[in-house]
Amino acid sequence: GEGFSDVELRDELVTMLLAGHDTSALVLAWAFGFLASHPESVEEVYRETLEVLGPPGEDGKWPKFTVEKVMAMQKTDRILKEVMRLRPPVFEMTREVTKKHRLPSGKTVREGQLVVVSPYVQGHKGSFFDRPDQFDPARWELDGGASTCKPPEGRYIPFGFGSRTCIGFRFAEWEMIIMLSHVCRNFTFSRSDQSDPEFACHITLNPATPVTLNVKPRS
Repeated sequence: GEGFSDVELRDELVTMLLAGHDTSALVLAWAFGFLASHPESVEEVYRETLEVLGPPGEDGKWPKFTVEKVMAMQKTDRILKEVMRLRPPVFEMTREVTKKHRLPSGKTVREGQLVVVSPYVQGHKGSFFDRPDQFDPARWELDGGASTCKPPEGRYIPFGFGSRTCIGFRFAEWEMIIMLSHVCRNFTFSRSDQSDPEFACHITLNPATPVTLNVKPRS
C-alpha cells in the first residue's frame, strides 16, 4: 500500500525506457511483416486513422493524437493484439515459487522451484484460441467490431499477468498504435513472400531472417 520512493520511481522509469525500447521495436517489426502479408489490414489502419484523426490539413500535416484518439483506434489495437498473441516479444517468463502449492493438474510445486510461463505457448493453444496459428485480428472484435474484447486472464499475456504485469504496458500499447498509424498513413507495403515471418528464440522472440518489405509512398 505504500507509494514508490524517489529511487524506486527512477528505477521504474528507467525500466520503462530501456526494457520497453527493444520489445516495442520487435512488436512493430513483426507487425509490419504480418501486415505486409495481409495488405487489407494496412488499409484498415489507414482508414481508421482517417476516421479518428480526420484528413491532413492544407499544409499536408495530419492532426495530432490525443489520449482519447489513441484509445479510439480499436481496429489498430486489435491488429497489435493479434501480432503479440502470435509473436510476443518475450518468449517466456520465470517465477519463483514462494510456498508449496498444488496445481489444478494435480502436480505440486515447492518453495524455491522456478515455474516457466510462455506467452508464446499460451497464445498458440487450440483450447484457448480458435485457429491459433492464423493471423486474424477479427477474433478480438466485440459488439460487431464496435469495441475490443478483453482477453481471458492467463491466456493472452505478452505483458505478463497479475501483480507483476509490465508497469509500462499501456505506454507501450499507445506508442505502438501511434507508430503503426503513422507508417500506414504515409506508406503501403507488401512482401513478395506471403507466408508469415518465422521466428528464432533468443532473449526475445526475433525474426529468424530480416523481414524485407516492398514500401511505396501513398500518393
